Amino acid sequence: NSQTYLAGRKALDAGQWDAAIQFYTAIFEQMPDYADAFNQLVTAYKLQADEAIEAKSWSQAIRSLKAAQELVPEDQDVVDKLSQAYRERGIVLQRDKKWQKARVDLEAALGLRPGDQKAKTHLDEVMYVLFPPKRIDIDISKQRLTAYEGGKLVYKWVCSTGLRGRDTATGKFQVLDKIKMAYSKVW
Repeated sequence: NSQTYLAGRKALDAGQWDAAIQFYTAIFEQMPDYADAFNQLVTAYKLQADEAIEAKSWSQAIRSLKAAQELVPEDQDVVDKLSQAYRERGIVLQRDKKWQKARVDLEAALGLRPGDQKAKTHLDEVMYVLFPPKRIDIDISKQRLTAYEGGKLVYKWVCSTGLRGRDTATGKFQVLDKIKMAYSKVW
């Protein structure tokens, strides 16, 4: 184990993160209390993540930081960097129009740091694309229905509204039920 530990130290000093992680993982799995193998393993993951962040290799950063977080879940630096990596990868996915994957990453970033305004802004944009707002306008005087999705006109039809004494209510309403074939004796 001493030789493995020293090989891990040499790899760590040389910036060979994968090798250092392999050496320290082997020691830690066999002898969890051996020297400071645990701390060295965490350090190797953090340094690997820092290098990935600098290279904007967000997937690699996420893998390294998740591994570090499993070892030290209370390390706020790891949590902050993991949130950043999820946010930045989510933004790249958004740019590439991979909406659902972007949503997952941006939600992960906000799960780690709920106050991340940049992640929230990008998540709002992604959600708008995934679930564009819908609006139905009824023009009582013209007996017309127009339906919009995300600001785009999708339907325009003739419709019937209430008779005098049974006037159609005016105002803003939400759809409560969607019934394919509704019937009422009153109408």
